[in-house]
Formats: sequence, C-alpha cells, structure tokens
Amino acid sequence: MNKEELAALLKEDVQKFNAFRQEHPDAKINLAEAILEGEDLKGANLSGACLMQADLMEAHLNEADLSNADLTEAALNSAFLSSANLSGANLSCADVSFADLYDANLEGVSLRGVAGLDTAKFSGAIVEPKAQAIILAAIAESMIDPATIKK
Repeated sequence: MNKEELAALLKEDVQKFNAFRQEHPDAKINLAEAILEGEDLKGANLSGACLMQADLMEAHLNEADLSNADLTEAALNSAFLSSANLSGANLSCADVSFADLYDANLEGVSLRGVAGLDTAKFSGAIVEPKAQAIILAAIAESMIDPATIKK
C-alpha cells in the first residue's frame, strides 16, 4: 500500500487501518508529509511509522500508539495526545505548541529542538528525568523577560 492509500485508510477508518497493521506487521508505514490535520485517529497503531513533517495539528491521537515513530518536524500544534504511547518516538524539531499530552507515555522520547514545550500540557505524563529537565528549561525560558537580562 502506498503513502496516499495508507493515509486515506487511516482517515477513513482507524479500526481497518489497525487491522491492516495486524495482518501486515512488517509493512513499512510511511506517512511522511501526510496531511492529517484535525483527523480523528484515536487508538491508531502508528508504532514505528514515519510521520516526518506530517501535519497533525489538532488531530485526535488519544490512546494512539506512536511508540518508536519518527515525528521529526511534525506539526502537533494543539493535537490531542492524552494517554498516547510516544515511548521511543523521535520528536526532534517538532512543534507541540498547546498539545494535550495528559497521561502520555514519553519514556525515551527525543525532544531535541522541539518547539512549544512551554505551552504543551504534560499533566500525568510519564517523563524521564532528562526529558523532564528539557521541558522545565523550556518553561523557565519562556517565563524570563528578555528585557531583564543584563548584557
């Protein structure tokens, strides 16, 4: 199945997409640059999928499995990721501004260059100390008024 067919199946029926994943466990899921903005993808099995530069703004990914997915430069602005599994995912240079990560699993996630950490909601999220330090630093940096910094 090519990228466009996979995206269409995912948009049309998450359960059928998940059934396809079960029937073809070794299939490469390439959804790079896919436009999934605002789609209801609750519970989607996107484990190990390539979602580089995908548009997932305001997508409903609650309870989705995004473990080990490549979300490099993905737009996750205002996405709903509560109870999602993002363990081992690569979020490098992604934008998570205002994303809802309530109770999400962020163990082993790569947060290098992630934008919007200061506005995302992490209540109840499972976060390793290294990632927690990155998130807290982003929040602290956003609270500092640049005019108060002495040069």
